[in-house]
Amino acid sequence: MPPTVWCAQHAVRFPFNPGSDEQTCPAGHSIRLEGIAGYCPSCDLQWDVREVEQPETCPYCQTGNVRRYLCHTCQRLTYLPIESADTTCQGCGTPFAQTVLPHACRVLRAEVVTGRQVCPACQESIRQRAPAPTPTTKQSTNGATPAAVPATVPAASEAGAEPTAGTAEDTGGIRLTGPVRVRSLHATYGSRLVRVHFDYNRRRFFRNEKGLFYACGVGAPPTHYHIIPSWSRFGVAGDFVHWFSEIFDCPQPKGGDIWVHAPAVADAEGTLLHKGLLEIDRPPEAVLWPRPQSHHTPVEPEAPARYFPAPVPPLTAGVPVSSVVDVTPATVAQPQPAAMNTRQPAGATVNRQPQPARRRWMLAGLLLLFVAIGVGLAIYFVALAPHRPANPTVNSGNPAPAPPPNQPQATNQTNQQAILVAMEGLTLAFNGQLTETYATYFDRTLRPYGNRREAPARQAVDDLQKLAETYTVTMTHENPQVAVDAQGAQATVTANRLLSGRHRQTGQLVKSTERVTYRFVKRGANWLIAGISHPAVFPSATATPKRTPGTSQR
Repeated sequence: MPPTVWCAQHAVRFPFNPGSDEQTCPAGHSIRLEGIAGYCPSCDLQWDVREVEQPETCPYCQTGNVRRYLCHTCQRLTYLPIESADTTCQGCGTPFAQTVLPHACRVLRAEVVTGRQVCPACQESIRQRAPAPTPTTKQSTNGATPAAVPATVPAASEAGAEPTAGTAEDTGGIRLTGPVRVRSLHATYGSRLVRVHFDYNRRRFFRNEKGLFYACGVGAPPTHYHIIPSWSRFGVAGDFVHWFSEIFDCPQPKGGDIWVHAPAVADAEGTLLHKGLLEIDRPPEAVLWPRPQSHHTPVEPEAPARYFPAPVPPLTAGVPVSSVVDVTPATVAQPQPAAMNTRQPAGATVNRQPQPARRRWMLAGLLLLFVAIGVGLAIYFVALAPHRPANPTVNSGNPAPAPPPNQPQATNQTNQQAILVAMEGLTLAFNGQLTETYATYFDRTLRPYGNRREAPARQAVDDLQKLAETYTVTMTHENPQVAVDAQGAQATVTANRLLSGRHRQTGQLVKSTERVTYRFVKRGANWLIAGISHPAVFPSATATPKRTPGTSQR
């Protein structure tokens, strides 16, 4: 594979041109590898150290356990893995100096080792560091060092089942009698925890001050290690899927406090042996209050209203019938058939409307209803049909199926196929405005994000929400070109992205076509977007839309 160059502004890797002083990335950005240039022998990659956000690691493979060697002849900064056997600078061919000194350069923002006496970046003299003072301990009368005071065990209401922690000489690892909050384990075993990072390619843990996990040794010397997360809670379900799913199992990943059922286990060399088990937002039994049960009195159904005839007073001897029953001309003039059939009291007048007139009114109402429906359909097809989106699978009679969250790569899929499937799922989640699903396709940090060097993944979700509040928008990708590196850990996808939408208030049509570059990284078995050259935002999405003729804006 030929040498390559890294463009930090567009997060893209491209071949090195030895015949030119300037290296031009596919996006048109010119790079001059002058001064101190970084070089990773594992990736055969060069970059400008001053332009990257994290100068401690290679921007492409991001291997953390490296030794940064600044050549004493040229100004190439080589990122050598600890186990590397290279002894020669690849820039000038000079063997590395036998005597080197460490130097923390404020310009490079990293610590390097070099045989130079003056740093070429900050122009400071490089001197031998003074030895760090060792902590003194009080000796007992027999010369033995007393054991350290054990960490305080948190209350049961906070930690659930209490973890057992002994003294500093207790090397039994993390002991659990039940689910425990991970923050309680941090407080209990804090003096014995070591931050580590998991290398997904080698399936091993390495010591790293910025690692996502804590390791606790078992035995002296350790025969294996117990692994727990260094986070105390997850923001969304994607945090577990992206960063911890290869090390732990979780039945229902979501946002909330982390509870540990069982830690992961690694051997003495750091190789993962068994996955751990986590749970999110487990309710402690000691804190739960019994919820009052509301007893609902069953409501008896009411009987339908019935009309009973008024009781007739009993006949009294010597009293004429006409004085007991109210006989009026209205009740005497006509018979009372309704009292037998409709359960109406005798003597009640019945208001009867002629049947032909009622039918005429019903037919007239149905006719007006059909006319109103026809006028509404005509207005819809004539006025609103031209503004429907071009994509027939969105907002049509047959809606597009809801896409699942980001899925891991199948065993029968190539890297290119898995990346294209992730692109399709990203497009469906964008068109359906499914923000939670849309967030699962992004890495935790995007480098770059448009004209910004770095942005959190939540920024892409917020941009989608703002865009959906103003427009009904769809996105399509044409002619995607996928380029995967030799290690199969990172890739770039370049495609023509078409955004078409309509303003929700004015009905103004907006279209945008751009050449977009996506940077993908492989986290476990999932391909995640770690950088976008052009975010999916209309240029006029935040501006006030233009008023169209014939419309009024209040």
